[in-house]
Amino acid sequence: ALGVAGFSGSGTSPITGEAEPNLMGYGVDVTSSYERDRYNRSHYRALSGTSMATPYVTGIAALYAAADPSLQGQALRDRLMQTALPLDGAAAGRAGNGLARFVKEAPS
Repeated sequence: ALGVAGFSGSGTSPITGEAEPNLMGYGVDVTSSYERDRYNRSHYRALSGTSMATPYVTGIAALYAAADPSLQGQALRDRLMQTALPLDGAAAGRAGNGLARFVKEAPS
């Protein structure tokens, strides 16, 4: 089941005054590359946090921008918010608009 990690922060941004988070990304136990050890073997590890969630959301933003180059700035942010998957089981104020996802629009 999708949920919000216990370590995920929430509250009001002291900069914008907006409730945070406003969008979620997969960020728990994500397999990622990791530094080589002393024997020069490469490793992969399960990592968690914004360092894992941010590339996920950024990738989705890139897909939207590639599909519609006119989406920039606020319009791109709005698209991410409008197409997020709501996390209905999350406590109020903990998941924002939900989990970022790419929604392919029907051809016009």
